[in-house]
Amino acid sequence: LIGSALAYSALTGDGELVAQALQWAVKYEQHLDPVNVLVARSLGVSGSRVHVRALDSPALLDAVRASLRTGDPWKPVLLQLALPTLLWDPNDSCRLPDALDPVAAGFPAAESLTRLRHLAALAARGQFSAFTEAVSSGLPDGLFDAQEGLLKSSVAAVAGGEKSCTAAESVALGRFDVAYERMRRRDLSAERCSITPYGPLEILDYVESCVRLRRSDEARTYLDRLRRTRPDFWGARHSALLTAAEAMLAEAGAEALFEASLHELRTAGWCFDAPRVALVYGEWLRRHHRVIESRGRLRYAADLFAELGARTWLRRAEDELRAAGAGPHPREGDAGSGLTGQELRIASLAAAGLTNKEIGEQLYLSARTVGGHLYRVFPKLQITTRSALRDALLRYEGGGR
Repeated sequence: LIGSALAYSALTGDGELVAQALQWAVKYEQHLDPVNVLVARSLGVSGSRVHVRALDSPALLDAVRASLRTGDPWKPVLLQLALPTLLWDPNDSCRLPDALDPVAAGFPAAESLTRLRHLAALAARGQFSAFTEAVSSGLPDGLFDAQEGLLKSSVAAVAGGEKSCTAAESVALGRFDVAYERMRRRDLSAERCSITPYGPLEILDYVESCVRLRRSDEARTYLDRLRRTRPDFWGARHSALLTAAEAMLAEAGAEALFEASLHELRTAGWCFDAPRVALVYGEWLRRHHRVIESRGRLRYAADLFAELGARTWLRRAEDELRAAGAGPHPREGDAGSGLTGQELRIASLAAAGLTNKEIGEQLYLSARTVGGHLYRVFPKLQITTRSALRDALLRYEGGGR
């Protein structure tokens, strides 16, 4: 009954029926097949709008794989209802490629799903100009009514139909006054943060704009409202970005909040989020006169922005590196750069007093691997002791390499 209600409501776009089906699904979830649970969690309703519901549950996705192996024909058919939601979220789709790809191949609008996956990847990588250009030729068609509603609201929010892309670009360019004016005029509710891949990052954009414009009280009021109204299905990504926003306003303990946010985002699967938080963290360190430490965070952000092709954000990170006394951003494999990006990250953290084990925990490396990098760094910097790293890095990053 629940599966049929979900299927019918998705086909017709009946918001009231979706809401009723979801109530049943929550009430009887422990008795449902995992495929039904996944479909229910992939849909949510607020008024007449279908929005993404966080699925942060590897155990559920494993159970869906096992359920699909039974060969019941209704399961892949029902799972098709969740495809646009799942494929819009690269984090979810990459967890289920073996299960979703065969289902997507049999989808009546398989070509549209391919386009949707491409759009989602561009949005997740922070390539908003390319995203806007890609949707200018039209949206994927052939989807069910509820799926089309989800797609339209998602694309409008990212592409700038509600000016969020424009606001994001303004933040990347350091035009916080422009970004603030654009964002304060629109809905910044907890619900909106659940609609699109970029939605949770708007929390960070708005708070950063307020802080830079000395409107911290407005930012605190906004975060207080988010905490009161946040949905119970917000996952690790939303929570981590909310923590990073809180760090920018914290009078004490900001460093611990930034570190906690970065730790979560490194494992969350959204490749743009970690460098975005590392950038504001590095800027915070520099403004608190912790210049050596700031370079490691800023360089980490710049390296990942370069890999993602997020050019505007890369330029901002490089500007901050120069303000921190570092030279032009070195990239892996650049001729004559001396130290690689990874070596510079490790050397900066070591100069800040971290042990090899602590550095490894931050960069997801073994202590032995960190020691190997430092073994190669010392002769490049013409030093023989760890205590000489700080002064050597100041010379190196100041251009005297």
